[in-house]
Amino acid sequence: MVGTLNHEKLASTMVNHNWEFGTEASKAKYANKAKDTDYNFAPKLDDDMTSTAQHLTGAETTLKHKWVIDDSKVQLESDPICSSAGCTQYKHKKPKLGYPINYPVPNNGADPDMVATLEHEKLASVMNNHNWDFGTEESKAKWHNKAKDTDYNFAPALDGDMISTAKHLTGAEASLKHKWVI
Repeated sequence: MVGTLNHEKLASTMVNHNWEFGTEASKAKYANKAKDTDYNFAPKLDDDMTSTAQHLTGAETTLKHKWVIDDSKVQLESDPICSSAGCTQYKHKKPKLGYPINYPVPNNGADPDMVATLEHEKLASVMNNHNWDFGTEESKAKWHNKAKDTDYNFAPALDGDMISTAKHLTGAEASLKHKWVI
């Protein structure tokens, strides 16, 4: 730590910059203004929400049926602050990068390592009496992925038993005046 503090002092002197930690000026500059807002995390419900809750309770009592909400289909988190167009309302100015981009790159030819590798491959092919054949009709046929020839049905029709079961379930729910909640 002593060494780090000494290096920081030396660097501050070299670049003519002093850090300010814990001073009133730095506390004011870096204060989190959101902490100054007193948020109401339990607001009073809107009149429409209150009357809807009362009507739901009355309907459940009258029909002698408790409405069960499937949690997997309910949005349990608040909507993000951004719209479907993106976060356009809080765009920050982008600082200059400080280094060039999109500059031309010279073409100095093939990498010498690649040239040597290709020469070694030719020599090894002669020594082993073997030739690579890429992209030819024979190699395409030999190395063809046969699974890609299968046309998979990702939306198959339901089996007859499943169709009957769904129809019987709908009929039973209608005759019993009760919705089966899975």
